[in-house]
Amino acid sequence: MMRHDQDDAIQTRRVCESLRTLPVPEMPPLLSTRLRVVASRERARRLRRATWGQRLRSAGSALMLSFNNLMRPFAIPAAGGLASAMFLFLTLVPEAYPLRARAGRPDVPTPLSTEASFKMMGPIDITEEELVLDLTIDEQGRVLDYSLPGGQRPGKALRRSIENTVLFTEFIPATAFGQPVSGKLRISFHRRQINVKG
Repeated sequence: MMRHDQDDAIQTRRVCESLRTLPVPEMPPLLSTRLRVVASRERARRLRRATWGQRLRSAGSALMLSFNNLMRPFAIPAAGGLASAMFLFLTLVPEAYPLRARAGRPDVPTPLSTEASFKMMGPIDITEEELVLDLTIDEQGRVLDYSLPGGQRPGKALRRSIENTVLFTEFIPATAFGQPVSGKLRISFHRRQINVKG
């Protein structure tokens, strides 16, 4: 039984090989024309019976096929151009690589944002040996609020002195992307000097 199956398989393979060697008959031109006519009539018949949804889907498929055929010759050159442009950009502009923080180097300030800063001090009415104030400066450079570090509460006389001093002091507001914004500022009053920290 196994022998008979093997003989059948060999014979089938030989028949297939001999069929492949036969010449392919050419289609008569008249038959090709008739098939095209039948295909176009069938397409027209289907279009007449199609609903609006089917027509829209058919038009969308045809449009996508046309777009794909139009864009295919440009796909490889465009991808190559984009890859070479990125390679040249990363090679010629080393600043484009992500910057890593290096120990021991101070942070470089950028013009994208600035801290609030001291502009001009009015008459100082504070008699304390040393006083530290945390100020909140608005967009116009005015003091919105102040506080003492550590949650200390000034006495009535000291509070009046602080408010009189701060009232006549001018500040430059903080900025973000060139626009003034509110910010924080720390001022240290000493007998002989004033220290300002953003």
